Amino acid sequence: MTQRVLLSEEGKSCMTDRKRDFYVGIFVIVTLICTGYLFLVVGEFSRFFKDRYAVHGYFSSVSGLKNGASVNLAGVRIGHVSEISIDKNFWWQK
Repeated sequence: MTQRVLLSEEGKSCMTDRKRDFYVGIFVIVTLICTGYLFLVVGEFSRFFKDRYAVHGYFSSVSGLKNGASVNLAGVRIGHVSEISIDKNFWWQK
C-alpha cells in the first residue's frame, strides 16, 4: 500500500493521507458531540436535565384545560399540566 504525501510550496512533506484522515475523523467526532449537546440543551430534551418541582393551584373553573396543556409565562413555555383533579376537602365558597 502506498501513501500519498501532500507537499507544501517549498516541497517539504507536510501531511500524509493517514494523518489527514485522522484529523478529519477527530473533527467529525467533535462536531457530532457539539451538535448532540446543542440538541439536548436547546431542544425539548433539556427538561430532563433540569430540576423540576410541582406547583398546585386551586381554581373555581378549569373549563377547557386538559392534561398535557402548556403553561406559559410571558409567552415562554415553563411547564405543562400533569393532572386535573377535584379536591373534596377544599370547596370554593361564594
